[in-house]
Amino acid sequence: MVQPMASVSLVSLFTLLFCCCLIQAPQPYAVRTLQIQSLDTPAMAYTPVAEIADINEVPRNVTFQTNQMVIVPINCYLHLQLQPPAYNEKPLGKKFVDESQDFLDSMSSIAQSLNLKVYKFEELQVATDNFSPDCQIKGSSVYRGLVKGDFAAIKKVHGDVSKEIELLNTVNHSNLIRLSGVCFDNGHWYLVYEYAANGALSDWIYNNNKSGKYLTWRQRIQVASDIATGLNYLHILTNHPHVHKDLKCSNVLLDGDFRAKITNFALARSTEGEDGQFALTKHIVGTKGYMALEYVENGMVSTKIDVYAFGVLLLEVISGKEAAAIYGEEHMKLSEILRNVVQEKDGHEVLKRLIDPCMLDNYPLELAILVVNLINSCLTKEPNARPAMDEIVHSLSRILTASPEWESSSSNTSRSQTSSGSY
Repeated sequence: MVQPMASVSLVSLFTLLFCCCLIQAPQPYAVRTLQIQSLDTPAMAYTPVAEIADINEVPRNVTFQTNQMVIVPINCYLHLQLQPPAYNEKPLGKKFVDESQDFLDSMSSIAQSLNLKVYKFEELQVATDNFSPDCQIKGSSVYRGLVKGDFAAIKKVHGDVSKEIELLNTVNHSNLIRLSGVCFDNGHWYLVYEYAANGALSDWIYNNNKSGKYLTWRQRIQVASDIATGLNYLHILTNHPHVHKDLKCSNVLLDGDFRAKITNFALARSTEGEDGQFALTKHIVGTKGYMALEYVENGMVSTKIDVYAFGVLLLEVISGKEAAAIYGEEHMKLSEILRNVVQEKDGHEVLKRLIDPCMLDNYPLELAILVVNLINSCLTKEPNARPAMDEIVHSLSRILTASPEWESSSSNTSRSQTSSGSY
């Protein structure tokens, strides 16, 4: 008997939708192998439990309906291996296309029940001038579109988006990017997000001498405070604590008021444990330079790996350089560089070399030292010795309140026409 839909979790539901679309959607691929894998092993270190070469061969733990919609037990995950069809395979018939449309209609009904707008592909084509290169945000699969008079960011994705959709559908915070709608067409998901007018944080702090863009001291601390606030919400205020796992400057967007929004939740996952406990994974993914040692070496996952990444990001924000560039210039570990600022007699001179020269010494020296101390605590090798994100929020709030307006707001009126960064 087919399992009732009500018994399937939201993640399984969207996995079901994704798999069924791949099976049914009219596209130039044929299903060759359906691999069923168990979710009992930690974090994406999946173990195959069955493999079928013919979609009509039905294992006991999966049921196929006659229209090939798949009902998946909650503890299983599907992977489809796609290959181009053989030359002599028959083209898709009208019945197949009709079934696909029926399925997409049912998918729309489900997505609408999740308070997500379901867009027709034609709507997104109009919004992006048929996905014109002029609308594409540089270095990404994201397009700027005009939807009912408002700008939106439209991200083209090929793959399982169930976890990201589930998380973004359950969170509601001004410092986390908002997902407003979805679309599925020809094997691709299109996720529609709110648009951040000033693009990626990385555009404003890297290579700023070339671009002419830079942020004032107060703006940098405000951005850092926004990011910390968003992470704190993710860590403790969601129903199940989550970690972002890929925090970096290109995954932070700035709106028209230069307020920060964390984006790109493709790697985010639940910590799956009580406070003080660590989840484990064998699947190490992230960005080099931002990953904590306990995660890289032992696969330990906790909110403290986001704290470490935040420390690296905050260092980049005040220095205007990527962490890798700081390593190269000083030929020292980050902890050694920070120790020279905090402990040495000539720490102020070291600090001046570290701070972004674009600020032209327009920053409060004593508060800058407090920020360096905060960064140093975030980068501590021992995870439990790092501050919790709520402590970081309070520290940055005090620094922001004490920061004078060193520069006129008119010095930073430049706006980017097209945003960049990852959604």
